[in-house]
Amino acid sequence: MEKEYISADIADVEHYLDELFQLPVGICIADTQDIVRDVLGYEISDMRREPDSDCRTAFQYVARIEWATWNEGGCWRLMYALYRREVDYRSARLQRVEEAERRPLLEMPIEVQRHAHHYLTQLVAAAGGESQLLRGMMLMKHRRVAATSDGSPAARNAGCSPRQSVSQRGHG
Repeated sequence: MEKEYISADIADVEHYLDELFQLPVGICIADTQDIVRDVLGYEISDMRREPDSDCRTAFQYVARIEWATWNEGGCWRLMYALYRREVDYRSARLQRVEEAERRPLLEMPIEVQRHAHHYLTQLVAAAGGESQLLRGMMLMKHRRVAATSDGSPAARNAGCSPRQSVSQRGHG
């Protein structure tokens, strides 16, 4: 049940941002220490390298959720992006940051979605949206689903974005 709520909230944020505008924005949800402590429930192969006493390099990671285009079609989605930089402790020169992974947030494991869920209102605020309005919409939807799980019109509309639920009620 929790997985459905989290995924539905992520989809609601996508609809909300899509109706607002299409401007890229992102927010950090984890850094190297979070990932080492496995906060995201997400393994990274580079972290499991064999120890080497002569090795003075390591990787720094930053995980972000981003409102960005996905694929060639220009479709806007909430994306999970993982960036890394190799760090050589013997050198003062910083290496270039590279993208290690990028995919839609809704395709990530539930642990990642759950962690990112806490940051959705911050992302909306960073994008210029009204985070209080979005939070209220999400709470109202959850209450409606819980109160009307009998197949009534309110229950059917609870899963729709605000624009869809209004247009469906107008034609029903």
